[in-house]
Amino acid sequence: MYLYHFTLEQTNPKTSRQMHRFCTLFNNCEVKLRVTKTVFISVHITGKYRGRVFEDREVGFVLGEGSEVGVVEGVEIGLRRFTCNEKARLRVVSMLAYGHEGCPQYDIPPDADLDYEVTLLDYVKVCHWLSIAVSE
Repeated sequence: MYLYHFTLEQTNPKTSRQMHRFCTLFNNCEVKLRVTKTVFISVHITGKYRGRVFEDREVGFVLGEGSEVGVVEGVEIGLRRFTCNEKARLRVVSMLAYGHEGCPQYDIPPDADLDYEVTLLDYVKVCHWLSIAVSE
């Protein structure tokens, strides 16, 4: 097990004020493989608002399609920088989370910044198959 020192890392240079990965906590992988689009990822997500846990679950999805399973955009942006079995804390600003609407389901008010602890459990490259139906 490797323990990394705490660092502040910009996850996207174009939006440097919007999203930061605060620290990498642990990494159990000897081989580091970066997550890219067209991969199915399995993650464990713990979301907090002002210290209160509002979400704690394991979920799988194709990177870029996390909104279909309720994963906020900011977490997906952060996951693009993860390696296998990496665990990190993310601070996600409101515009990359629930925005001006908030989330009544989780009792998140409008314009709330959120903290997440995310672990990339596994990922698999997605192969896209095209099926064409031929009519006679």
